[in-house]
Amino acid sequence: MKAPKINNDKYSDILWQNKNTGEVEYWLLRSENSASEIIGSSSQGIVGPGWNVVNHGDYNYDGIDDILWVNENSGQVVWWDLAGGGQNIVHELNNIGPEWKAIPFYGSNATGDTGLSPLLWFNTSTGQVVQWRMQNGAISGITEVGRADPNAGWEALGSKDGNIYWHNHQTGETGYWSTFAGVQWNRTENRGGDWKFLGLGKFVNDEVKYVNGVRQGYNRPAGTLWENLITGEVSASYDETVVVQPTWFQTFVHTEHKIQTIGYAGQGWDATIGQFTSETAGQIPGVAQGRITDSILWHNQSTGESLVWDVANGPGAFHTLNGVSSEWSII
Repeated sequence: MKAPKINNDKYSDILWQNKNTGEVEYWLLRSENSASEIIGSSSQGIVGPGWNVVNHGDYNYDGIDDILWVNENSGQVVWWDLAGGGQNIVHELNNIGPEWKAIPFYGSNATGDTGLSPLLWFNTSTGQVVQWRMQNGAISGITEVGRADPNAGWEALGSKDGNIYWHNHQTGETGYWSTFAGVQWNRTENRGGDWKFLGLGKFVNDEVKYVNGVRQGYNRPAGTLWENLITGEVSASYDETVVVQPTWFQTFVHTEHKIQTIGYAGQGWDATIGQFTSETAGQIPGVAQGRITDSILWHNQSTGESLVWDVANGPGAFHTLNGVSSEWSII
């Protein structure tokens, strides 16, 4: 899941849970002058056994991310309104069966029709994908988005910018549904069992080149991020569109899928995608449009260490955060 923005600023924050006590706490982050710091924290109380965070998003259109919980025993689905004090305001939504899995949300509305974060669910028995349409923090309707073959090994990775991304754990095939004008399948690449999906985001800059006086623009939108469990390689996958303009009256457009290595990770580190650094904070030089917008929070469960990887400034641009004891996990 993508890290939530809890206090309506330009930075993602961290949500923690103590696996022994059930306590939930958040850290508010800020990054300035090539460093990340904790500017506030708050305990949100104790959560009983059986409750799991399955998504973050803005479900009441107040500009602050909320937390979606599912009880694995009862199937009850609730969300926390963090703007109203976290656990102090709990909204009940529905009950679901264990075959329904939340599709993690990583950015702009996945169906393009409202300003609210989408609540998308994948039924592992039937292959059905549905959206719970939200209004004033409650479900206003349920719509089927599409269906995947339930017996073919497909896993829904997440949604972002109108796309729902998939990976087949049997064949290694990956791709995405584009959902703006009906469901359209776009195959991307193969990722075998040695690759671990980390999340969705934009990790490669757009670019403009002039070759023999001809302008060539390279548009590199958000895509998937993966880690190789053997080598530690971290690579971004995205659809690159090249626009070549030899004259004012001629434009040639070509799109192909690209894979780019952005660095390497050590063993024992888990990744969370978010906007932990900001273009407007001076972390990324140059024009904001088309620049890298996402960074990676790495947490080592054994040592309690946490690092923010400022991807835009290269493989070695790490910001160290406070450590925690091993019973605390990012949720």
